[in-house]
Amino acid sequence: MAQRPGITVSPRFNGFIILFMFLTMNAFYAHADIECKFRFGDTQSIGDYNGAKPTLQIVDNVAVPTKISSLYRLNLSPGLSSKCTIGKHGENIFTLADASLLVGSIDGKALFKTNVTGIAYALAFGTVDNTATAYFAPSTSWFLALHMNDQDELLDNRAWRAMVEFYQLPTFAGIPANVVSIGPVGGTIGKITIGDPVDPIQTIIPNRPLP
Repeated sequence: MAQRPGITVSPRFNGFIILFMFLTMNAFYAHADIECKFRFGDTQSIGDYNGAKPTLQIVDNVAVPTKISSLYRLNLSPGLSSKCTIGKHGENIFTLADASLLVGSIDGKALFKTNVTGIAYALAFGTVDNTATAYFAPSTSWFLALHMNDQDELLDNRAWRAMVEFYQLPTFAGIPANVVSIGPVGGTIGKITIGDPVDPIQTIIPNRPLP
């Protein structure tokens, strides 16, 4: 059953479990040999994330990916934070997107599949106090998502959260009658790290479907 233009759809994220494993790599501060990384110094697992439910405003046919929700913020559990110490690898934030879930891009942001054809979402991670925000880029190899050289003060002792926004694609043909909520499909989103991605440890972000 096609969804009429102008109808608001509220996706449910209750019970949506996503496992985040963050590679905590060193970072290099050019003139002071300061490094920044996600805490604990190794791969970290983040279980649930939760936050406000977005409202999606479906529109008429679009020729390019069109934003249909505001950016909404998700809290991570357990929490994620970053710190800076002596080191040598760079504060830049890199992402790597898995090709299996990529359905397009807009403004340098990767767009990932949902359970409705033609509806996609962009995913970002950022500090709670908005000193840094890095969207996943539409690259299946390591990509410099956010340039942070010589800005360790913006990453030191910061808490992080996830952020999501939804887009309507030209392929959208309506919401099937059997779909009661819109959300991510199963698969691996990709990887994210602070610092040049030269460490062999992988940062894997598996994505699980809504129940």
